[in-house]
Amino acid sequence: MKICFSYYFPKYKPKGDVLQFLILLKAFEKKLADLYLIQNRQFQIDCVLPFEFQNGKDGFLFQHVRFIQSKQLAKTIAELDKNIDYDYIFIRCRENSQDALELIKEHQQIASKLLVLILHYKLDDPNNMKDIIHIFKNSRMIFLQTQPWTERLKSYLLQQGFSQIEINKKLKILPQFIESYQMADPLPQRFNPPHLVQTGVIRLRYGLPVAIEGMKLIRKIYPQVYLHLAYPSIADDISDQAASLINAPEIKNYGMLSMWETKKMILQSGIGLALIYDNTENQNPSYSYLSRILEYASLGVPFITTKTIGNKHLLGEKYPLFVQDEHDIFECYQKLTNPDYYQEMSDFVRRIGHKFSSEVAIEEFWMILERNLKKPK
Repeated sequence: MKICFSYYFPKYKPKGDVLQFLILLKAFEKKLADLYLIQNRQFQIDCVLPFEFQNGKDGFLFQHVRFIQSKQLAKTIAELDKNIDYDYIFIRCRENSQDALELIKEHQQIASKLLVLILHYKLDDPNNMKDIIHIFKNSRMIFLQTQPWTERLKSYLLQQGFSQIEINKKLKILPQFIESYQMADPLPQRFNPPHLVQTGVIRLRYGLPVAIEGMKLIRKIYPQVYLHLAYPSIADDISDQAASLINAPEIKNYGMLSMWETKKMILQSGIGLALIYDNTENQNPSYSYLSRILEYASLGVPFITTKTIGNKHLLGEKYPLFVQDEHDIFECYQKLTNPDYYQEMSDFVRRIGHKFSSEVAIEEFWMILERNLKKPK
């Protein structure tokens, strides 16, 4: 198998989308090398990025991946393909899917090799959906990250006249991957009573003001408890409030941490927080699974979250830690101070998180590629 991966992120940051790409690449490398080296089969994995990747950064050490730096991803991939003749070219799209569209437009001869991971689509934007349909028609396969998001696009494509057979053949699910906690250090001792933690980009829809109000209620009874906050960046939509929020007395502000430092902080805190108040027109975030939720779950850390479409699919309609406001946050926290209840919820979320650990989640993706390897493009 010969495959090229690519994702246009300008520089390395330990944030969700970047980590997701590298965790997938690392899991795929391990799977391919384990199988092909045993079978004495040849393989090649290339990765084209717009910056020079420092191999080993934050534990991402690759042994069989060749990294190529280029600002012109489509042109470079096409040139590589002339010599290598890849079986697959995997593109993780950004918001507008321009990377995949450029490859299809400028290098039609390799479009049939394209595996395209689409992170955004807008059903009420005719131009955007025209692009999605163009990618669907011309690529080998399209991947989305959650079942609810996939089913919504399936319904749209059926309305556009595509057959169920074609949709099932080309539209697949590639979930978010979580790197398992494998540090040599012993597990950190959890705070008692447990503290709360929120990780990931700070955006208006992620409800940090509500979280702080919830913390005020909690700290009336448990003054030693804090909300531990780690984030790679702050979005523009909340930048004018950010300084006062991240420096609130209820907050322990860590700023940007590495992936492993973040995992350690989550384990030490004890309760995850993942609010989402989606006011976007397409409700795309509501159909997704937040990376921070999957991170908490994989570590067996119970988490308080809101009742979105994606969360209902992931956790079930009756997940007992769904909240709407700060009063709900306080009530859920009170429940989780009971050690037996905490352990029950820890076991529950760990079972969910296990499915997203990289060594488990890679299996379906691998089987899809193996099954389609020798099929006509």
